[in-house]
Amino acid sequence: MEKSLQLYDGTASALASINQALTVTNSGFRQLQLTAGPAVPVVELAAANEQLHSMGAQAEAASQQQEQLGNKLKETKPHAESLSGRIKSISSALKSIKSVTDLADGMAQTTARLNQMNDGLQSTGQLQDMVYAAAQRSRTAYLQTAETVAKLGQNAGNAFSSSAETVAFAEQLNKQFVLAGTSQDKSAAATSKLTQALATGVIRGEDFNALMDAAPNAIQTVADYMGKPVEAVRDLATQGQLSAAVFKNALLSATAETDEKLAAMPMTWGQVWQTFSDYALHAFGPIMQALSDLANSDMVQNMISGVIGALQVVAPLVTETFNTLVGLAEWVTDNWSWLVPIILGVAAAIGIYKTATLASSRHRSNIDGRKKNSHGSTTTAERGDGDVPNHLDHYRRCCINRGVLCGRSGDQQI
Repeated sequence: MEKSLQLYDGTASALASINQALTVTNSGFRQLQLTAGPAVPVVELAAANEQLHSMGAQAEAASQQQEQLGNKLKETKPHAESLSGRIKSISSALKSIKSVTDLADGMAQTTARLNQMNDGLQSTGQLQDMVYAAAQRSRTAYLQTAETVAKLGQNAGNAFSSSAETVAFAEQLNKQFVLAGTSQDKSAAATSKLTQALATGVIRGEDFNALMDAAPNAIQTVADYMGKPVEAVRDLATQGQLSAAVFKNALLSATAETDEKLAAMPMTWGQVWQTFSDYALHAFGPIMQALSDLANSDMVQNMISGVIGALQVVAPLVTETFNTLVGLAEWVTDNWSWLVPIILGVAAAIGIYKTATLASSRHRSNIDGRKKNSHGSTTTAERGDGDVPNHLDHYRRCCINRGVLCGRSGDQQI
């Protein structure tokens, strides 16, 4: 709407300028005819004057159409601005709501998966608290840690003696990734490989390479646990003789050493923020659960129906505004064919006017020059002789002396 009004203002201003220029040019032609006399070609000026009248009428009609369209746009603008503001507010609110609901959905899915792998020795809420504590100690996101625990428990549950051991292993694995500076994507890929290996009970060459790339310190921990060099452990994995249980026991046995190394590493601002975010998420866990339960409630369904009804009311207003903009574009397109000739015609008329004015000025200069040269001499009418009589004085004398109109034999008419 704002762009449309700007376009209207610019077009209306241009048409007003064109109309004003035509008026000034036309007036100039009239003045030129009165003052220049026979020095200017009257026929050409009359034709140009007629053309200017025609272009002026077209410009006036265009200006009126523009004014009508502009009034309509100005009437629509407040409603459009109000509607736009409301839409922006609704959009911002919907984005905020969606962010919260996405988080609630994530929490609900994670809780459901933890509930599926829970061995029953603790409640799902207690298992969530264990995962949260492990995430805080390993400086890893809660949802990421919960996902790791859920995958390990569901896909490789037989490799662990309990859900508590699964959480402990996930904590140590996360710490190894943090010590190695592994990105979240790379650690997720390595965890997926390790989960598959733990499910089969054997770590093979491909799994070993993925772990070596993501957490070489974890492979070193396994090599130290086995009392072998890393290359020897690689050979075992290539031959399919590296037990997944050995890898699990190696990481769990090095808990104290791993914790000491992590404690010696300064926390980054990203880790500090992650710790705070997880604390807030854990604290608002009951609210997230309530939001998840609310998703299928009658109240939410009624609210959605109300929003749909509001959109049905708003949609026609948006359509009307759009149609107005389309109408403006169509008007400019439809009338462009005669707008261009008007602009070019005005430019040509101004050029003609300037040329004629220059010719008239030169003609008057020549007359003034001749008058200066003959200054002080007796005029022909005063002497009573000469070839050119003063028609006006002759006419007046005839009327006074004879009391009749001039035009008799021997008299000259004007």
